[in-house]
This record gives sequence, C-alpha cells and structure tokens, in this order.
Amino acid sequence: MKLELSPPLESIRRILEGSLRLKPDEPVPSVPAGLLHDLNQRFATQRIVIEPSRQRRWLASLRGLVRTPAFGLAAAALIVFGVLTPIVGHDRGRTNAESFRGVSTPVSAPTMIVLVDSPAGLADTLAHSRSFEADSVVAVTDLASADQIAAPKVVLNFTDATLAAINDQGYVVHTAPLPKSIAELSLLVADALSHL
Repeated sequence: MKLELSPPLESIRRILEGSLRLKPDEPVPSVPAGLLHDLNQRFATQRIVIEPSRQRRWLASLRGLVRTPAFGLAAAALIVFGVLTPIVGHDRGRTNAESFRGVSTPVSAPTMIVLVDSPAGLADTLAHSRSFEADSVVAVTDLASADQIAAPKVVLNFTDATLAAINDQGYVVHTAPLPKSIAELSLLVADALSHL
C-alpha cells in the first residue's frame, strides 16, 4: 500500500518500513493465519436480533404487582394507619363542643383607654404614638361618661391625677397616681393594661 506523503513524513515511513526487517533484503513476514481468525472472531461486529416483545394484559400486570412483597407491606401499613388514626386521635373525655383547638370563647371587647378632662391634644398624641390602637383611645369630659363605657378600660383621671384599671365586670383591679411627665404616661398605661 503506497500513499503519497509529504516530504517530512517520507523519512518516518522509511524508518517504519525498515523496522520490520532484520536485514535490508529480507521480505516482510506475513500475519499468522490463526491470529487473523482470532481477531476477526473477537472484534467483528455481531448482528443483533431484536425480538418483538409480548404485550402483557393489564390483568396480568396487576397480578404481578399484587404479588410483590413491597405491595403487601404498603397495604398492611395503610390498613394499620387507617385503623389506628381514629382510635388514637379520639379522646373519650372530650365534649362535642370542644375541638382540638380548645373550647371556643366569645370574643371579648377591646380594652379602652379613657382620658377624663385631659389636656388638649393628648388623646391624639396617644392614638398616634403606635403604642396603643388609635380606636381604643377616647377622651371624655367627666367621670360619669367614662363609667358608661362597657368594656375593660384604663381611666386616666386628670382632675384627680389618678389612673384606674377597671375590668369588664366593673371592678377596679389597679390604681396608681399619674406621673408628672407625659413621657412616662405610656409606660404607666402599659403597666395598668397588664393588670387586666
């Protein structure tokens, strides 16, 4: 087999041709017959035959699934959980009106902060201070008007300079004198709210 090679590769070709001969006039040995047969047998491409698959019926597929051990374990676990969940979750002492969140209680009225005879603008200052809800601050002119509010309340009486925390039944649960500084008023009201 002769190939036309570039001049730099010709020298490499001559070196390779000369490496197979022991002497310059000796012919190149032929490939042994058994080696060629072994190589053809090992590396020859084999023809792959694809057989058409048999389609299984869906009933046979379902039977095969049910026969597997994993299906049996999953079915047994599902049955156990299905039976035990109502038994474990049911408390015989619980009444029908009570849910797992507890007994429902009526919504209580919001706690009001009532300012009696307060300085001008103090109600707006407390309502916009973000310490209390704006709807919970009410300014009235006398103590009788404060008593008419039917909700738990903290009454700041600037006439007597006292603070009273009154629960929803109308009982006074905490009293304190009003502070000299308006800056301490929010802390005093928060303390009174904690007693309700």
